[in-house]
Amino acid sequence: MSRYDPTLRETRTCRYCKKRFKFYLTLARNNSKNPGKYCSRECSDKDSRVTLKCAHCKKRFTTWACMAKKRKYCSHECAGVARNRKPRTCIHCGKQYMAARVEALTRKYCSFSCKVKYEGFHRRKPMADPDGNRGLTRLSWRALRLQILKRDRFRCTQCGARDKQLTIHHTTKWDDCHSNDPSILVTVCRSCHMRIEKFA
Repeated sequence: MSRYDPTLRETRTCRYCKKRFKFYLTLARNNSKNPGKYCSRECSDKDSRVTLKCAHCKKRFTTWACMAKKRKYCSHECAGVARNRKPRTCIHCGKQYMAARVEALTRKYCSFSCKVKYEGFHRRKPMADPDGNRGLTRLSWRALRLQILKRDRFRCTQCGARDKQLTIHHTTKWDDCHSNDPSILVTVCRSCHMRIEKFA
């Protein structure tokens, strides 16, 4: 049986615009929301929206009827001002955003993606940059790491394990030396590294 069988068609009145339209009864199962009550999607959307008054600027705005109990403000700006939020500028993209009063001093980014992009790019700056927190770029550190692993024959210098995840450890703390000299770098596994850092 076809979905548009003319024998299963009846005339109905649109709930919003009161216009008469033809409705196929076989489409009722595919349209679970108000089946056959509207002549078009536009009428359905208009009838499902309500007009509210912004609690901050007193401006009229429309929203979905299901959101009427939750919506109080017409925009994010009104919601931010009403909730004592302060405008901030993202240090990555320069976009203006509203930060809560408790996080206005610590929050620096408008979104998590901006945080990942900014910190990922600035994680290993050259030491010529006064704000750099590492002495090597990523590619140089990978090459040095491979050199240390080959020198120690891919073994942990503490427990001798080879089947564990290995990492590079500074025998002299980075804050004291600010150096990546191979003589102060050793290969250790993750468990030994955590133990060394804990009791250092």
